[in-house]
Amino acid sequence: MPGQIGPGGFSRAGWVYVWSLLSCLAATAPMGCAGDGSDPVTLSSGTFAELQARVFDARCTLGPCHSAATAAGGLVLEGASAYEQLVGVEPMNPAAVAAGLLRVAPGEPERSFLWVKLTQPGAAQGSRMPLGAEPLPAHELEEIRAWILAGAPRDP
Repeated sequence: MPGQIGPGGFSRAGWVYVWSLLSCLAATAPMGCAGDGSDPVTLSSGTFAELQARVFDARCTLGPCHSAATAAGGLVLEGASAYEQLVGVEPMNPAAVAAGLLRVAPGEPERSFLWVKLTQPGAAQGSRMPLGAEPLPAHELEEIRAWILAGAPRDP
């Protein structure tokens, strides 16, 4: 039955996510991901600088996205101001604001528009990011989620 809670308190969708994450890690552990330069088994230490360099700079600041020249959604994810533009800031999307989301709500991925946009935005919240590209790999999504859950620290 959809939405039914199973072992460990996970819904069916939660188990599918956990299984897919574990499958990705198991499948890529011996060889890594070709071409992207990141090691899917070794998660970052949780600093914003690492997350910005490995994920945002590599995937979000290219083309018509979140560079200083384009600032899609009023968000620039490059340079020193990226952290201040993300953490604790209301998004420009009215539906996200009405839902009580922040771009990043420290400790709360479900209240973080960044997380919503990367996973499954709702009606009137725009397209899933990265726009026109494959979704982020499970290990990068987990790094972002873990960073948010850890309180979205800037740097130790």
